[in-house]
Amino acid sequence: PGAKAAANAGVVYVSLVDWFCSSKNCPAILNNVLLYIDYSHITTEASKMYSPLLYKELTKFLSDFRRMLSARERVSYADKY
Repeated sequence: PGAKAAANAGVVYVSLVDWFCSSKNCPAILNNVLLYIDYSHITTEASKMYSPLLYKELTKFLSDFRRMLSARERVSYADKY
């Protein structure tokens, strides 16, 4: 549901579920790192552990977004001249 709602709103959705959970469970500790501070918030240590993965996902999106903008700018420029 999150991905569909994001698409309808025109925003990027990055699911983190697979980063925290296997098909069997969602461990509280991974690689000696406590993941959750409460039911819906991760610890600072977990944030640091997963930040490279999030950076990679966001970089992919930004690259695609830049290409899309460049294509629109070319079309807009062609329409003007």
